[in-house]
Amino acid sequence: IKSLDLWRVYIKHVRATNRSDTPDGSNAIKQAYEFTLDHLGTDINSGPLWMEYLFFLQNSNAGVLFGESAAGNEESAKLVAIRRAFQRAVTIPTHSLEALWREYDKFENGVNRQLAKQIINDLQGQYSTSRTIYRELKKKWEGIKGGALATPPGKSHGQYKQQKLWTS
Repeated sequence: IKSLDLWRVYIKHVRATNRSDTPDGSNAIKQAYEFTLDHLGTDINSGPLWMEYLFFLQNSNAGVLFGESAAGNEESAKLVAIRRAFQRAVTIPTHSLEALWREYDKFENGVNRQLAKQIINDLQGQYSTSRTIYRELKKKWEGIKGGALATPPGKSHGQYKQQKLWTS
């Protein structure tokens, strides 16, 4: 099911039933986010979900989240995971694209200013392409009620308008 709201409830449930201060709980939460983003991360409305995931990664204890897989290199593994998530998020046309890009720039500059300049420049083209695609998608989806029930078009102005938006 491609309902972003439903999947956000799933993540809320996983977060409520797992402790983020334990390796198993933290990994379960991380996997829930990643599974959800693999299925819905390209939705134009998925920006807040990306923000949530990035906030989770940034505020997780590196030793708890990456301790088993990166013994001795937990902080490095955390930075790589955050960078990878940001780089994926800023190449997807979502309503939150600009905010994600600003946060990513702030993150990279907080890690290493010299390296940040190179990394940001390397990703600039993909980000610009996503921004262009986002503008087109936004125009296309403007006015469409994606969550409305699918019914044969009736005679009301609202139904006729929706039919025209979907077919244009």
